[in-house]
Amino acid sequence: PLTAEVLEHVNLNSSRSDKETVHLALGFDGAAPAYEPGDSLELFPENDPALVEAVLAATGLRGEDTLRLALTTQRDITTLSVKTLETFAAETGHAGVRQLLDEGQARSWIEGRQLIDLVEAFPASLTAQQITALTRPLPPRAYSIASSRKDVGDEAHLLIAAVRYETHGRARGGVASTFVANRLKAGAAARVRLKPNKHFRLPEPATDIIMIGPGTGVAPFRAFVQERRAVGASGKSWLFFGDRHYTHDFLYQLEWQDALKDGLLTQ
Repeated sequence: PLTAEVLEHVNLNSSRSDKETVHLALGFDGAAPAYEPGDSLELFPENDPALVEAVLAATGLRGEDTLRLALTTQRDITTLSVKTLETFAAETGHAGVRQLLDEGQARSWIEGRQLIDLVEAFPASLTAQQITALTRPLPPRAYSIASSRKDVGDEAHLLIAAVRYETHGRARGGVASTFVANRLKAGAAARVRLKPNKHFRLPEPATDIIMIGPGTGVAPFRAFVQERRAVGASGKSWLFFGDRHYTHDFLYQLEWQDALKDGLLTQ
């Protein structure tokens, strides 16, 4: 993974929208990854510190600073599986969890729940090693790159919609998307890794293209349009974009309208 600096953090939705979609511009000390339009960046997120503290409190491990760091940056504390419950029952001998497993209710119980729900619903004293055994490594999330190096130089842009919802009376959030929306502000450092996609590439500049990208699905096509402008592409370009409200959720509206005026976008 490379370390990048957050140069821009802009919510592209209006204040009256019920969505939050972040344009994230990343700068690199030296050269940016050698990406092409169509590639993705994997972002290495961190867990919500408040959720980490809740897990530590429920398991009696508030004094474990090494574990706190691991649960924040390295371990997945949101995903629950039947295997998690089996491990929990084996480590703690908790009769309630064993009953869920024995009666075949484990799969339905974990629906919409996370580790915090498990350790609060079935209290047990756990060690740092047992908590680690209950969790898997925290995986990176891949996002389509929304820029062309020919246009932005040693930067890479991402377009990330914050995921927020509620289940079982608790507010939840997407690990990576709320990390970006809430805590990865301008000036902060982000760890990323290039994920090439050789099966998603622009055709020759003279070829006509149709791009269909609702919501954040428009991200790679911003890269395509920037690239086509930089190389002076002669082919026609149609873009289909949709979102909930024209006045609040028209992502990159001015850029698309400018591209239409200068002929880069045909329709």
